[in-house]
Amino acid sequence: RVCRSVVTLLTARTEYVEPHIESLVAFMLQSTADGVAHPTVALEAAEFWPAFSYLSDDACTPKMTEAVGAVLPQLIPILLNNMVYTSDEVAELLEDNAADVAAGSRAHDAAPVFHKGRSAHGTAGDAEDGDDNDDDRNGDDDDVDNEWTLRKCSAAGLDSLALAYGPERVLPVLLPCL
Repeated sequence: RVCRSVVTLLTARTEYVEPHIESLVAFMLQSTADGVAHPTVALEAAEFWPAFSYLSDDACTPKMTEAVGAVLPQLIPILLNNMVYTSDEVAELLEDNAADVAAGSRAHDAAPVFHKGRSAHGTAGDAEDGDDNDDDRNGDDDDVDNEWTLRKCSAAGLDSLALAYGPERVLPVLLPCL
């Protein structure tokens, strides 16, 4: 819960985080790296990086930007490592792919899906046909793909840091790791 609290404080009151940014960045870096021993803590710590990257220019001071920028050489390999599928997940994906091939593909399985924003769906009181669950086409409520995981959070963090710091700071560290 400490990591979650730090992220909340970062997004709500950066003026309290800024004097302690170096130690907080070091703590979040270590906590993000601890995904094997403490996956929940690592997930909560990994939330720090996209939250930091999306701070407004007014909220993020140069001291904060430099503190995170200084750990990019250590952070990027950690985020990449957190994005790797485990052997169990690879086996599950292979089984799912084999089942899909065995079942045969249908044209509507490969058709693009166009998602609508929240306002396009209307509110709960606006349902015209009484069916407020149009996304349940197949009848299964399998939300495994929609679960927020350390892998997805690490990918979001790497993406947001790449946008915030640019290719000049990220690519020299990222490319050798690939």
